[in-house]
Amino acid sequence: MHLKISFFAAFLIFLNLGIHIIHAGDDSRHNIPWQFTTYLEPDFRSEKQAVFAPQAVQLIESRDDGWALIDTAHGSQWVYLRANRRYIDRPTYLYYEQDGERGPRIEEQVVSILEEDGYWLQIETWLGPKWLYANPTPTPIGIRIAFTFDDGPSIHTSRLLDALAYRDISATFFVLGHQVTAHPDLAARIVADGHEIASHAYLHRVLTDLSADWVRDDLQQASNSILHATGTEPALFRPPYGEYNQMLQDIAAEFGYPIIMWSVDTRDWESRNVDAILSHFIDQNGVRLRDGDIILLHDIHSTSVDAAIQAIDLLLAEGVIFMTVSELLTEHYGTLTPGMIYSGYTYTYDPVIVVASLLESRH
Repeated sequence: MHLKISFFAAFLIFLNLGIHIIHAGDDSRHNIPWQFTTYLEPDFRSEKQAVFAPQAVQLIESRDDGWALIDTAHGSQWVYLRANRRYIDRPTYLYYEQDGERGPRIEEQVVSILEEDGYWLQIETWLGPKWLYANPTPTPIGIRIAFTFDDGPSIHTSRLLDALAYRDISATFFVLGHQVTAHPDLAARIVADGHEIASHAYLHRVLTDLSADWVRDDLQQASNSILHATGTEPALFRPPYGEYNQMLQDIAAEFGYPIIMWSVDTRDWESRNVDAILSHFIDQNGVRLRDGDIILLHDIHSTSVDAAIQAIDLLLAEGVIFMTVSELLTEHYGTLTPGMIYSGYTYTYDPVIVVASLLESRH
């Protein structure tokens, strides 16, 4: 009798919690028409297990609070099934319209969905209906990379910054000082949006052909223009055309700049072709990049921006992690040394290949 009373009391407590479990039969299937994440426990704050493409799943049990236990190849895992509620698993911005003016930033939370249009979700907020870009965050695959953009800012940089903001990823911009002088608002936005701004000299000249005094004046002018526009001084330097010698390394060290090269040259300035640029990132066999790669692109060409946005979406879907150059390199090397050459984690320069590439790339 005592056992019956205890069981009944426990049952009443369970009902008061508002959580009802329905055990599903062996033939119980449920179609989930969106990409979904599974969890260790029926709680968004619990450990994430995996990300799945839309598919029919085998239910083990379901609850009236929207959670269900499903059978997967990795064992039983929890998933949230309510279509009108979605967990946004990282801080993101609200937008007043799709591709429109950006509003306030919200923290990770469960949201009520009013409308879906691809990755764009219209949600209920304290400001009324607003949009957010809910690009999925799959399980990382251990590849960390840095996208870098040279020669800007330009008329195409604003569109690139919008796309990066929607996807909540950071990049590094090696800007030319004279372009910063021409577009100070874009330089300021690069920093305000959380990206890294770095020096690519003031004028796009072959610095190794010039005197040490000329190079010092050029780098100082570039630093001044960046400081004036953004309130911050650059901490990294990439020489125009990637050409450097001992003189340039010594001067970079005087300015406190590590010299940043690249491990993936998309040659976007040459092809001006989206498909050709994309071929450097991913193919039928999957991601072509390596952990620690630094990718060279230019935000002065519309085709480069188009390709970068498409590549980012493809790589995000594969679980690639985007970082700034400083984040990427300090995570691997610790403190960076001024005047030293860095080009990622694994890339080693072959002098013959480099000289041929540099001669060809003088554009």
